[in-house]
Parts: sequence; structure tokens; C-alpha cells
Amino acid sequence: MKQKKLFMKLFLMAVLFLSGMTAWGQTPVPMATQPGLSYTENFNDIANWTAAFASGIGANRWSSVAISAVGAIPSATKTTSSTATFVTGSSGGVQKGTVNIQFLTTGTADNTTSIGIDFLMNFTSVNASTLSFDAATVFNSTGNRVGTLHVYASTDNLTWIELTGTNLPFIATNNVANSAAISNIALPVGFNNSATARLRFYYHNGTGGSTGSRPKISIDNVTVTAINPTASPVVTSNSATATVGVPFSYYISATNAPAGYNATSLPFGLNINTTTGQIYG
Repeated sequence: MKQKKLFMKLFLMAVLFLSGMTAWGQTPVPMATQPGLSYTENFNDIANWTAAFASGIGANRWSSVAISAVGAIPSATKTTSSTATFVTGSSGGVQKGTVNIQFLTTGTADNTTSIGIDFLMNFTSVNASTLSFDAATVFNSTGNRVGTLHVYASTDNLTWIELTGTNLPFIATNNVANSAAISNIALPVGFNNSATARLRFYYHNGTGGSTGSRPKISIDNVTVTAINPTASPVVTSNSATATVGVPFSYYISATNAPAGYNATSLPFGLNINTTTGQIYG
């Protein structure tokens, strides 16, 4: 009887634990149902976000990243500190800014510390389009050392590719004002129709500077867009009959606004206008 009670107690504890996991689970943004197929995180409620992105408006679209020894810095798979809890001041980690989110790692030796957080998206039934966000240097005590922000993309949390563009990676020097509107970075085609797309915002103590602290880097107005897949054209016109020696004209018709037309093995004397779809001769 005692063993049975113990078993039931452990079973109930397990059920409660799993229920808690479901309640606090992270939920990718369903891009297909977003107005205009666009989603923006402006961090307006970040003051209410809790550890592990468990609560707060918009927090469940994000996920902390654990410590990982895989790879070398900078690399999406190499992180030296967990971002499961928010930190403050000059402590390395992820921090709540004023209507933004901030990153910081420390250390005098370059490329030795790194953190990341993941933004989760579900592109089922749509194609991925672009990423845009604002980045800025946030002064941190004294010094002129460098911090660098990268963005990586994955659909399996194992294999990552880096997204690059104007001002990305974003490089910050402590106590030197810098900001950028990073716009319309193309998302990988592997995100198309993927329910498990994620972007990793990754900070490391970059190369440069000689004294003092590393800067914080803030991000804000993180915007991801999608587009509807373009359906392939379908020819709807029927066959046609031409008579040798008689002028002939026929237009190919097709659905889904084809960008051009073509025909092969036309009889001698017939040609095609690849723009209009007219076969003539």
C-alpha cells in the first residue's frame, strides 16, 4: 500500500510538471494568420517579462539559449552563459531595456564569451520573406572594448546559417554612439512552409578596443514578414488547328499570371511571342 501511494504521488507530480510545461511552453508566431503577413515585437511589455520568457505579452515568442560548448565563438552553437534569467547592470546576459531588449557579455580577451536568445516562427502555408530590426549601442561604464551582434537561422536548432546585410553583423564600441535600422534582410528559403523556424540573436565580446568594459547592444522593433506562395501557371487553352499557307494566330491562355510563355516543336513557319503568348505565322 505504501508503495502504491508513493507511485500515485510521483505520478501526480509528473502530471503537474507536464501540465506546467504545456502552460509555459513557447509558441512560434503563426505567420500565416498575421495581419498583412507581418509580425513586429516592439518590447512594449518587456518590464513584465519573466525568466525563461515564461510570461509577459510577446514573451512566449522567444526562447532562452543554454550554455553550449559546440563550435567556436562566434558561432550559433557556442554560448558561454545561459539566458534563462534576466540580469541587470554590468552583468553579462540578457537584460530588460526601456522598451527594448539588451545583450552583454564580458571579458577582456576577445571572442571568449557569448549569449543568444531565439525568436520562434511558424511559416506553415506561407513563404518566409524578410527580417528587420533596430540595433543600438548602449554605453556600459567606461572603456572602448567591442561587442558584436549576429543573427543566425535554423529550422532544427542544430544546423545554422548566418544572416548578413548592411549593418549586420552589428558592431558596437563602448561609449561610441551608434545605431542602425537593419532592414529587409532576406530570410532563408528553408523557412518556407516550416513550422519550426527560429532566429538566434547572438552577442559576443567582439574584436577591438583595449580598455574597460564591453558595450551592451539593444534591439527593438523586430519585424518578420511572409508572403503567399506563388502558384504555378496552368495552361487552360485548348489545341488549335492551322492550315498550311493560311495566316494563323492563336493565344495561349493560363492561370496565375505567368511571367512569360514558350512553345517547343512548332511546325515550320510558326513563331511564338514569349511576352503575350501569341503563336502566329
